[in-house]
Amino acid sequence: MLKEDFEKVLDEYLDAKRNDGKTSHPIAKFISQNLKNDINTLLGAPKCGKGSAGIGNLSNMPWLDFTLPNNLGAINVAYLFKPNMTGVYLTFRAFFYGALDAKYGKYLPLYLKNKSRHIREFLEESNKLRDDFVFSMDFSENTAVMKKHSAGTIIAKYYEKGNIPSDEELIADLNYFLELYQFVIDNYEDKTDLAVDEWIEVLENEEVIDGKMFSILEIMYNMADYSATTGQISQKRGDLGFDEESYNSLIVSNSRKVKEFLDKKPIFNNDGTENFWTRFFYGKKVDGAFQFKMQDNLVEAFGRVDRIDENKEKSESSDIIDGNQKEEQEYGVDIMSGENNYDSFYDYLIKREYLFDKEIIENYLLSLKVKPFAILTGNSGTGKTKLSQLFAQYISENKKDILVDDGDEGYVIVKAKANYSSWANKGWTLNKEDFKNIIPISECEGTFPLEIDGIEGTGSINLLAQLYYDKNNEELINYFKTLYDKNPNQIVDLKINREAIEEFSSDDYFETNGSIVLKQRSNPSAYDKRQWFMSKELFNYLPFKNGYTDCKIIVNGIESSARIRIVPKLTFKKNSTLQEYLKENDGKEVSVDIKVQNFNFKNFKPKWKYDEYDEYLDLEEVENNYKIIPVGANWTENRHIVGYYNVITNEYQDTPAYKLIEKANSCEEPYFLILDEMNLSHVERYFADFLSAIESGEKIPLYGEEELTLPENLFIIGTVNVDETTYMFSPKVLDRANVIEFETYSASDYMNDNIKLSSPSGNIEYLENPLAGKEIREYGIDELREIFSDVVIDDEPFWDVFSYEINSFQTILSKSGFDFGFRVINEIVRFMAVAWEYERKPTKFDNWTRYFDACIKQKMLPKLHGSEKIIGETLEELSNLCSDSVIGTEDMVKYPESFKKLEEMKKILRKQRYVSFIN
Repeated sequence: MLKEDFEKVLDEYLDAKRNDGKTSHPIAKFISQNLKNDINTLLGAPKCGKGSAGIGNLSNMPWLDFTLPNNLGAINVAYLFKPNMTGVYLTFRAFFYGALDAKYGKYLPLYLKNKSRHIREFLEESNKLRDDFVFSMDFSENTAVMKKHSAGTIIAKYYEKGNIPSDEELIADLNYFLELYQFVIDNYEDKTDLAVDEWIEVLENEEVIDGKMFSILEIMYNMADYSATTGQISQKRGDLGFDEESYNSLIVSNSRKVKEFLDKKPIFNNDGTENFWTRFFYGKKVDGAFQFKMQDNLVEAFGRVDRIDENKEKSESSDIIDGNQKEEQEYGVDIMSGENNYDSFYDYLIKREYLFDKEIIENYLLSLKVKPFAILTGNSGTGKTKLSQLFAQYISENKKDILVDDGDEGYVIVKAKANYSSWANKGWTLNKEDFKNIIPISECEGTFPLEIDGIEGTGSINLLAQLYYDKNNEELINYFKTLYDKNPNQIVDLKINREAIEEFSSDDYFETNGSIVLKQRSNPSAYDKRQWFMSKELFNYLPFKNGYTDCKIIVNGIESSARIRIVPKLTFKKNSTLQEYLKENDGKEVSVDIKVQNFNFKNFKPKWKYDEYDEYLDLEEVENNYKIIPVGANWTENRHIVGYYNVITNEYQDTPAYKLIEKANSCEEPYFLILDEMNLSHVERYFADFLSAIESGEKIPLYGEEELTLPENLFIIGTVNVDETTYMFSPKVLDRANVIEFETYSASDYMNDNIKLSSPSGNIEYLENPLAGKEIREYGIDELREIFSDVVIDDEPFWDVFSYEINSFQTILSKSGFDFGFRVINEIVRFMAVAWEYERKPTKFDNWTRYFDACIKQKMLPKLHGSEKIIGETLEELSNLCSDSVIGTEDMVKYPESFKKLEEMKKILRKQRYVSFIN
C-alpha cells in the first residue's frame, strides 16, 4: 500500500506539474488525503497531520508532516519528495515557517543548521543514530528555500525511486523516527538559546555583560522594533560622547562570556568558525542596510532588569543633553517653540500616553483606505472611540495645506521628508497631496483609453512635483543630513514662495477636444515597465509651464534658492500585444493617442484667490473634523443622524452629524463621523440608508426632492460594546465593514509599565493619509489582479497562492452557511493591495500572511455565531487551516491572530453551547 503510494507520486507528479500545474489535479488530493490516510492506517493512529502538494500551483516539493506538541519549537518528522522525483526523504528536522523566516532573516539557515546539529549530537551521545541515516538532504536544486530545508536536517533516510522498500520496512523506519522525535522532546535540553531567566541572570552580572555592552543593548531596546544598524548605534553612542565605529570585538567578547558562564553550546558558521552575534541578535537587510534585532527572550529580560548603565552615568554627569532637550527627545515636542514635531501618528499617541498595538494601528488605517466604514469592537475602555478621535485630531493638527501669514507672508507650505535624497540629491519628488489646494495636480490626472500606433489599451496620466535646492547651500544640506542620520522618516515643513507658484502656473493651454496625440520614443521602460516620462508636448494641454521655475524656499528658518517643475508620466495596463510591438520598435517614435475628453482644472482656484477668503476660513473653523455621536437605545430611523423637516416651523431640523457631513461635502480634508456604541439600537433601522449609500454611491433621500451626498472624504466609524443592553449585528452590516477587535492588556503589565510596543515601519506617509490611493475602492477584480501580476511568494505567483487560500476559507465557511461573496472577496484583495503598497511594493511579498491574517479576522470570522451543532465543526476546521500544523501553539501558526480568536471561540462554545465573534 505505502510502497505503491510512493511509487505513484514519484511516477506521476512531474507530468501533472508540467501538464496541469494546479492543485486541482488528482495527484494533489492523492497526497493530501489518500497517502496521508494510508500512512495513518499502517501506523494504527492519526499521527500524520497533513499532506500537501502546494497552494494553488503544484509545489516543487510535496510533503507529509508528523508534528507532536513540544516546547522545543519548530521540529518535526516529515516525508519530503525531491523536486526531480528521483526519490523521497524521511527526515527528522528543524523546519521553518514564515514568522521564523521573517525573524531570523539572513541568519535563518545558520539557526536551522546549529539547532539540527546540536540535537543530532545529543542523539549520538545517546547511541540513537544508525548507519543508514544521512545528515543532509540533496534536493538537486540550489534555491534559497531548498537550502533552508537542507540546513534543518537532524537525520534523514533516503528512498530511491525504483528501490522503495516494503511497507513493513517503511513503517518500521517511520516508527523509529517518531520514537526519536518523542525521545528528544522528553530528554533534550536546549543548550544554545537562553531562556528569559538566564538572560536576566547574565544582564544583572557586570562580569558577564559589561557596561558598554549593556549600553548598546539599551539603545536597541529603546529603538523601534528593538532593532538598529551599527551606524544607528554608533550615532546614538556619539550623541553620548563616545567615538566608536566597530562593535565586533565587544560582542564577540560578551557572547563568549555568556556561553562559558551558562555552559552553552557554540554556534557555528558554515565554514566551521564560531558565530557570536546570533547569541544576541536576529538579522536582516532593511532598505539596503543590515539591521540587527534583539532576540525575543533578551527583549523580555531586558525590560525586567534594573541596572545603572554606562549611558545613564555619562548622560547624568555631562552637559551634552540638558533637561529641555531630554524632554524634547522623549516627547517629540520642541519646548522652546511650543510646536508639535511628531514623526508619526504612533508618536502622537505615545506623547499622549495612549498604548495601541502596532497591528491595530496598521489594520485600522489600512481598512479606511479600502472602505470608509469600519467597526471597532472590544471590551469597554480598550480605546476604540479614543483611537478614532485621536487619529482625527492628528489629521487636523498636522494639516497645513497653505500658510497665508506666519511670519513669512506669501509662502505656501508643503511637507518634505528628511530622506537620503534630501541631502544627497538636494531635492525630492514631493507629495502631490500637499499641493491639492495650491495647484491642480489631481485635476490633471486620470485613467483613459489610448491607442499606440492603432493598438488599443488603457493608460493613466500621473504628475510628479519635483523640487531641487541650491547644491552649494551647505547649511541646508547639513540640516537634512543631521535629520536623516537620526530618523530618515522625519517630515518637516517646506515653504515655497507663492509668487513662484503663480509664475509656474499657466493659463495658456489648448482644449483637448477628446484626444491628445503625442510622439513618444519607445524604450525599455515602456515595454518592460509599461511607463513613459511624457513628451513636453503634453504641457500644451496642462495649466503648468514646461521645465523648471526658479523659486525661494525656507526650511527651519534656512533660506535657499530652488527650482520646481512638474514631470508627467504615462503608465499603461499590462498588454502583451502592445508591449511586444513597442519592443520591436525600440528606439523608434510611435504615436500615442490619449482619449481625454476634458481635464478638470478649469474651475480650480488656489486658496489665496478666494474672493471671500475670510468667510472661507470661517467655514474651516466652524467645528472639528470629527464628531462623536452617542447612539441612543430608541433610534429607529435615520433622522437621529441626518435630521428631519419640521412641519411646524417649516425648517429643516439638522443634527451635529448632518452638519459634519455637509462640511465634509464642502472641503477636501478627511472627516470622521464616530458612532459610539453603535449597536445600542438595531443598526439596520437607523443606518440602512447609509449602508446602501456607502455601497452604491447614491445619495440619501431626505425630504421632498432634497438628498444628502456622502462624500469620499467622510469616514464613518462605529464602536461596539457587547452586553445585555446591546443588539447583534446582522450579516448585512458585517459584510460591509472591517471589524477590528481591540484586546485588553494585562492589568499588571499596564500598571508596571511592562507593555512593550513597536511603531509601524512601512510607508508611513501613505498609511497616515486615508485619502491616498482612494481609487482602490473602485477597483474590480481584474484591476486588482493586475496589481499583483509580478508579485511572488517562494518563487510562486502571489495571486495563485492567495486565491487558493481565500477559496480554502470560503469552502469551510460554506458548510455552515457563513460563506461570502464577491463583495467580501474584493474588499479582502483591496486590503492586501493597500498593505502591499504600505510595505513599499515588494516583488517578494514575504509578509503577506500578516495582512491576510487580519483579513480573516476582520472580514471572514465576524459573521460566525451559533450553537455547537451548527458551527462546532466549522470552528475546528478553520482553526486547523489557520494553524497549518498540528502543533497548536500561537507562535508557530500561519495566521496567529485568527487562530487565537478561533481557539477563544471554541473555548466559549464548550462552556456556553453558543458563541458569536462579538461575544
